[in-house]
Amino acid sequence: MKKTGLLLILSLSALIILSGCRTQKKPAAQGSADTSSVTSSQKSKKATAATSSSASDADSSSTSGVAESASNSSTDVDSQTQENTTTVDENRAATNHIASADSYAYSAAEVQTAMTGQPTTITQPTVFLTFDDGVNQTMTPRVLQVLADQQVHATFFVVGNTLTAPDNQAMLQKEYQAGHGIAIHSYDHNYSLLYPNRVANAANIVREYQQAETLMQQILGADFTTKVWRYPGGHMSWQGLAPADAQLKQLGVTWMDWNGAVGDALGSRGPKTVEAMLQYHANSLTAFPSSPVKVILMHDAIDKELTLQALPKVIEYYKTHGYQFGILS
Repeated sequence: MKKTGLLLILSLSALIILSGCRTQKKPAAQGSADTSSVTSSQKSKKATAATSSSASDADSSSTSGVAESASNSSTDVDSQTQENTTTVDENRAATNHIASADSYAYSAAEVQTAMTGQPTTITQPTVFLTFDDGVNQTMTPRVLQVLADQQVHATFFVVGNTLTAPDNQAMLQKEYQAGHGIAIHSYDHNYSLLYPNRVANAANIVREYQQAETLMQQILGADFTTKVWRYPGGHMSWQGLAPADAQLKQLGVTWMDWNGAVGDALGSRGPKTVEAMLQYHANSLTAFPSSPVKVILMHDAIDKELTLQALPKVIEYYKTHGYQFGILS
């Protein structure tokens, strides 16, 4: 009897263990089916995204939120999302802005042509706010805050040697990740080096462009490159620039001046009040040929307090007059 009871107990134990193994395998099989479904869904979304036009910032933000939610609920979704992101990044050429800024980024060469009054594909009134001489920890973050509050973007013409400080490298990353365009305003901003006796030194100019871009790539990554350059003092201020222009063009670089300004580069001769600065800006728009694009010269150097105060009003002017806001690429 004892022997029979023992055999019965052993048989029941074996059945329980076998049943348990089958129960554990079931979720694994279900998980595989879910992964297949997610993969198919993600591929469908990727194909749709590939054929759609560039999304607005709001759309990009919404998409990021959906991706984050999916990531939190399923490891498989997160893995597939990362795979898709990698594919998109690999297929997208390096440029001076993040992918979500593609919809409002314009070729600097085309903008330069439009500024002369010649026809281009840019037909809607478009303004390009540009800031020279950054980055720094005093004015740059405050300018970024105004732009964020106003929900517009700008192009920052950065002086390369400001980026040797770790805090300023972080500030450059903040500009970039916020959807602004990053351009180069030389490495040292040294007139004597760039324009000895007011005549351009092409070799030094190209070297300064390359030195600044290399440092920016080290900070922002291999997906970054910028082909937009502004001569310190402006192209119109110097002699003998043709060789430098030609060498920059060979590198795919466009130099960019402006056709509107707020007068913050004039020092003691410049506007002293916000009202005077706005009037200077209005007057500056009449000095160049009629064009659907406006490129506005401003500065985010540490002493440009008046520019900061006037900036919301400048932005309001262009919003009121039906302009869209773009960045140079």
